[in-house]
Amino acid sequence: MITLFSLKLLLSIRINPPYLGAKAKLQQISFFLSLIRSETFQIINEISKNLKIERNEIFRKKRGNLHRQLALYLIKRYTPISLREIGKLFSMDYAAVSQSVKRLEGKTQRDKRASMIKETAIGRLKKS
Repeated sequence: MITLFSLKLLLSIRINPPYLGAKAKLQQISFFLSLIRSETFQIINEISKNLKIERNEIFRKKRGNLHRQLALYLIKRYTPISLREIGKLFSMDYAAVSQSVKRLEGKTQRDKRASMIKETAIGRLKKS
């Protein structure tokens, strides 16, 4: 399994070396995109497993859904995916993704329980 650190390292490698043909470049880009998708779903699975909730609860549009906000926050922080792509994954606008992440950051400053859930999720994600 690829770790978040190794994904960032792979993404820092130049994707378009001049000696590669168009087909090889396309394959390389496709490979990197599949790694990113894999990391995104790994984050969602880790949240689901560690918080003992169903995966569909993370995608559920419910006001104040801490699990959804946590997933958005972790995907934004630990993957190179744009807000627009994260929004597509969660069926929401990119601006709503940004607002949700900001709300979670504010909530974790005010609420110790939310802060502990966030820190625990980050710690477990780094271990995997």
